Amino acid sequence: MTGVTRSTAIARRRNVLVSGVFALTLLLATCGTDGRSSLTAGGPGRNDEPVAAVVDTTTTTVFTPRRFVVAASGDLLLHTRVLQFAQANAGGDGYDFDPMFAEIAPLISAADLALCHLEVPLSADNSVIS
Repeated sequence: MTGVTRSTAIARRRNVLVSGVFALTLLLATCGTDGRSSLTAGGPGRNDEPVAAVVDTTTTTVFTPRRFVVAASGDLLLHTRVLQFAQANAGGDGYDFDPMFAEIAPLISAADLALCHLEVPLSADNSVIS
């Protein structure tokens, strides 16, 4: 790892882990509630004192599941031969990668979120590449 010390990397992993545990705990805590208070007569923290009136203000909401589709690919690598095909597809004026993705275009466009990781840096004039 360039520019990152081992202790910094460990600290980052620990922060990600702690954040994930916190998010999972919060999710589980909110999923377990049915909307009723546990502080009703005879409930935790209360005596069995008579309650003057109990009004049920809860409503029943039908849960409608939602779907969110994520499509993800591995690394996209722009090797010389791939760039040559893309230039030919564009008629020598720029690059056209669309034909290369034609077979999987329906899968990519059907997703709510499509992630493709480009493995190489890009620069209009081949400078400032890090």
